[in-house]
Amino acid sequence: MEPKTSLELILTLAARHRDKQSIKKLLQYCGPEKFEAHDKPLAAMSNAEAVQIVFKWIGCNSINGQSFDVRMGIEEFATTLA
Repeated sequence: MEPKTSLELILTLAARHRDKQSIKKLLQYCGPEKFEAHDKPLAAMSNAEAVQIVFKWIGCNSINGQSFDVRMGIEEFATTLA
């Protein structure tokens, strides 16, 4: 895979998910190392496992020196304003 910007990689994953295409083969390899733990669907993994695989894949396939910000809702820190 040719290096891409982080956003392009994220959009690729989102499009495949939207089109109900498997991303398992896409995420399976990252450099010389295989994702040995990637033997089940992302939905069956813990959030930490799934996030680790996706971030590692983005890091391996993005343009050298590319950075990106990640924003995630963390339920235990969520607050409700009235």
